[in-house]
Amino acid sequence: MSQQLLRLGIYVSVIFTLLSACSTSNQPSKQQQNIETAWLNPLIFEQQIETNGSLEDIKFNIEFTGTDEKPFFAKGCSFVLQSGDDIVVDWEYDRWQWLKANCVGANRYFNAPKTAYSFWPELFDYETIKHLPASAIPNLGGESLEGRTGSLSSYDKSLTFVAASRENSISVEVDGLEVHYTQVARADFNRDGYQDIFIRMDWFVKDAFGKGTDWVVLTKLSSVEDPMLLWRN
Repeated sequence: MSQQLLRLGIYVSVIFTLLSACSTSNQPSKQQQNIETAWLNPLIFEQQIETNGSLEDIKFNIEFTGTDEKPFFAKGCSFVLQSGDDIVVDWEYDRWQWLKANCVGANRYFNAPKTAYSFWPELFDYETIKHLPASAIPNLGGESLEGRTGSLSSYDKSLTFVAASRENSISVEVDGLEVHYTQVARADFNRDGYQDIFIRMDWFVKDAFGKGTDWVVLTKLSSVEDPMLLWRN
C-alpha cells in the first residue's frame, strides 16, 4: 500500500511539473528578449549634440522673439524646461513647442536606466507608424482623440506614406493632416524594465490653416502585441 501511495505521489508530482512547464513556456521570458541600450537622437535639434553626458551638456543657440518684441537666445534645455510658454510671441509658439518637446524627450532619456529589454523593431519606419495606437496622432483639442482604438492603420484608412525625409523621421498623411513622426529617444522611461519610445509629431492641416507640435511616449511589452500609449503632452 505504501509503495502504491509513493508511486501515486511521484506520478502527481511529474504531471504537476509538466503542466507548470507548459504554462510558462508560452510566456516570453526576459532572457528571450533583446537587451537594448538607451538612445537619444543626436539630430533632434537640427545640429549634432552630445548624448553621453547630461542634460546640461546639450548646447544650442536658437533665436526667438520674446513677448517684449526683443530677441533672445535659448542655449540649453534647462532654460527651456524652466521657462513658460508665454516667454515667446504668439507667432513663435509652435517653434518653441518644437524645441520644448525635444528637451522633454532628452530630459527623460538622461533620467532613465541605460539598458532595458526591448520588443521594438530596430528600424523606425512606416511599418512602425502603421502599428502605433490610433491615438498616437496630434491632439487638436475637443474630441479629436475620442473613440480612437486599435492601430493607426486599422482605424485610419486614410493613412498614407509621404516620405522618409531623414533617418528616424517618417512623414504621413492621416485624417486631413500631414504628420512628421520623429523618434526622439528610446529608453525605459517608466522604469518597468521595458524600453519605450518618445516620438515628436510635427503637423499641419492639409487644406486649411493650422500647425503645431505634439509628443507621445509608447511602450511595447511583447513581440506579438501592438505598442501602447503611456503618456502624451
